[in-house]
Amino acid sequence: MSEGIISEPAAPTEPGGVVQEPVGQAITQAIDDQKTSEASKVFLDSLPEALRGHESLKTVKGAADLATQFINQQSLIGNSLRIPGEDSAEEQRNAFYSKLSEVPGVVRLPGEDADDSQRREFLSKIGVPATANEYKLEAPEGYTPDPEYIQNATQKAHELNLSNKQFNEFIKMEAEAEKAAQIAQQEYIESAKNTLKSIWSNDYDNRVAGATNAMRVYREEMPEFAAELDAVSSNPLFVKILSDLGQQLQERGHAGMQSAGNYGLTVEDAKLKISEIMSNPDHPYFKGDQEQISYMLKLNEIVAGSGE
Repeated sequence: MSEGIISEPAAPTEPGGVVQEPVGQAITQAIDDQKTSEASKVFLDSLPEALRGHESLKTVKGAADLATQFINQQSLIGNSLRIPGEDSAEEQRNAFYSKLSEVPGVVRLPGEDADDSQRREFLSKIGVPATANEYKLEAPEGYTPDPEYIQNATQKAHELNLSNKQFNEFIKMEAEAEKAAQIAQQEYIESAKNTLKSIWSNDYDNRVAGATNAMRVYREEMPEFAAELDAVSSNPLFVKILSDLGQQLQERGHAGMQSAGNYGLTVEDAKLKISEIMSNPDHPYFKGDQEQISYMLKLNEIVAGSGE
């Protein structure tokens, strides 16, 4: 009703402002409930005594209601899949599998008696490529795997019946592991540098240059152990040992150490070494030892190079 002088009468309220339900509606509901109860009682009384107390029949309002429920249940049964038993006929089994194949995401697992084509069909449905060459690599950004490694990986993936998605998840895991290893290696190298710098201070560059030359000398003398040398080339203890060995090689005038520059010796160290040699008349230098003569020349070059 539109708003005007005469408004739509409000629903009566009980004291305290609670709205009362219309009396007629309540009476109608009560009558319907009474009829339903009476109909259900009449229906149950018509059944054999052994069935009257069954829990599933307590909500049945009558024969028509029971018939409706029965029809609905039959419709559900007709749309469902009946799983064949052990003694079911072959036709029933085939009909079941045929119906099952129409369900999205459901695949029949090949039995022990399945042939190659059935197994291949199953693998194809779960995403396994027909050949190793059909895997499609989706390498993570910034990761460039070795082609030979990928070839071996696809072969192994196909042997294990991995899907293309599983294969790429494996490659992703390998890329993450490689990246983590590179980060750890870089952190280790930085830690090693800091350790050696704390020992050698300003002579760090010369010491590392000498260790590098010493390592080259040993690689040339024993090339079969080159891989082992490379594996420990960032170990601070190994680098220090090489540095000390390199200093000894240089003092002996080893040809392979001539490019080490001022390696391992400051100007003050060189002056001290010259003084020690010159103050010792029995030193091999004064007896024409070629290694010691070369070493003395190197010491003088260090002092001369400083401009002092």
